[in-house]
Amino acid sequence: MATAPPLPVSPLPYPACRYTAFFSYAHDDDAAWNDWVTSFNDELRRGLGSRLRGVEVHDLHVSGDAFAQSGLVSQVLGDNIAASFTMFLFVHDNYVLSDWCLRELQAFRQTFAEPGFRERLYIVVMSKSAWTQLQEDDRWRALFPYPDQRWLPFYRPTQPDLPYRIYSENGQDQNRKALVSPAFWEPLVQLREELVTKIRASLDANRHERSYPELKPAPQVAAPAAAEQEDVLVFIETPKAQEPQSQAIGREVARRWSDFVDPFKLSPPLLLRPTGLPMEDMQQRPRLANADGVILLWASKTPEALVVDIQNVEPSLEGPDFAPGLIAYAVSGSAADEPVERKVKGWTVVRFVCSADGQASPVDGDDADRLETFLNKVLKRKRKRLEAAATAGAATATAGA
Repeated sequence: MATAPPLPVSPLPYPACRYTAFFSYAHDDDAAWNDWVTSFNDELRRGLGSRLRGVEVHDLHVSGDAFAQSGLVSQVLGDNIAASFTMFLFVHDNYVLSDWCLRELQAFRQTFAEPGFRERLYIVVMSKSAWTQLQEDDRWRALFPYPDQRWLPFYRPTQPDLPYRIYSENGQDQNRKALVSPAFWEPLVQLREELVTKIRASLDANRHERSYPELKPAPQVAAPAAAEQEDVLVFIETPKAQEPQSQAIGREVARRWSDFVDPFKLSPPLLLRPTGLPMEDMQQRPRLANADGVILLWASKTPEALVVDIQNVEPSLEGPDFAPGLIAYAVSGSAADEPVERKVKGWTVVRFVCSADGQASPVDGDDADRLETFLNKVLKRKRKRLEAAATAGAATATAGA
């Protein structure tokens, strides 16, 4: 019996994405043109951070088809594309010849469906003749749903098979950094501003509807065995004098996590397990390499003591992409409106109202938003660790074959 093709998966809203964009390109095109795609990534990334102040800007996924020979399996490829807000194609001679890039576009179509080619796909044309050749290739033409697919010229008008110079030949700023050439800068800014507008629109829509209604429900399947679940370890400070507050906050964080990840229909399921962190034993504890997040409790301690605790914890975290940290400021109902610092040493502070019946909850909507931002960082770290493990496993299997 023939197997029905899988249904397209609706694109994620920006807060739920792992990447701002997935870059699909041929590694040889990047190398042939002096790291052109790599430099494009650097300039786009730098501008996005400045234009989206106050927004946690996700990474740009830059791989190249060289990874086709390094054990990156199709499942990981599809997951990375599905976790991206947009996809960029960089078209030059080697892109047209790349079967791996073709697979990436096939995965994009499966995930984003036809509307994605209008809303979430950017085609950066580095060579006009390569783009013409791509449009005439039956394999590629079968994937594009629109005959007037939009594309962006990034080649020189008088030499259309040469991409724009990204950096001026002689210009440098006061820090001896190469200056971006005006010819490249103008179309890049137009592209960037359009992307910023789409990201902000997604953020605004998500603020009004936090359940992500555009996500299709996952098909009904049997519940996974315990061994197939993945634990998300969030270490929570457990001072003996405030143990009830710490436990209440841990339960609330776990509950909020379940609500946060439920719409994503993650596979494998990710179960957050609050784990005690006794600060008095920090000097004897091993590095917290397996931590997906750390929460310190700020109740009766002074700000100076809190800073000392942060300084004791941070060296134990695995860097440079170490686990995100949060400070839970525990208050009673009558003290919920007292002013408090919202960041301490770079750690975000979330106020929790702790009641006598063992319950805890964020004080207001701003605190709830900051808690969700922390949980999103935890999810991103866990996904990166799972992705690294899957890639290492695939490489090991390939080496042993």
